[in-house]
Amino acid sequence: MKCASCHDSFIDTWKLTTAYAPGRHHRADRQLEIYRCDKPTGRHASPRFVFPRAGTIDAAPAEAKRLEQFAGCDAPDNGRFTRTIANRIWQRLMGRGIVHPVDVMANRPWNEDLLDYLGVYLAIRSTTSRS
Repeated sequence: MKCASCHDSFIDTWKLTTAYAPGRHHRADRQLEIYRCDKPTGRHASPRFVFPRAGTIDAAPAEAKRLEQFAGCDAPDNGRFTRTIANRIWQRLMGRGIVHPVDVMANRPWNEDLLDYLGVYLAIRSTTSRS
């Protein structure tokens, strides 16, 4: 994501506009101009989530309501967050992620069942530890 804040990503499919989209979500009261390497491009970001499966954003409500929309982008049934965390933990313990490189979750995992199991396990453990 850091690379895509200045130019299109070299390691993933993220574009410069993708990196600016969440920022536009938070600044819905005004336009957010896209910069490339500290130079204005003349284009403006549109509010949306980085991952289309997370849904859409309505930029019209007040900031508090927009933040609720943003907080709901990783609903428990989505699983992206828990799979990403499970992959990072696995990489720290084993030296290589189930998805490699660890920052490119769009890549296919070498064992999808294992990654899904660990993601569900983390989600269950996090909800039971709060009770």
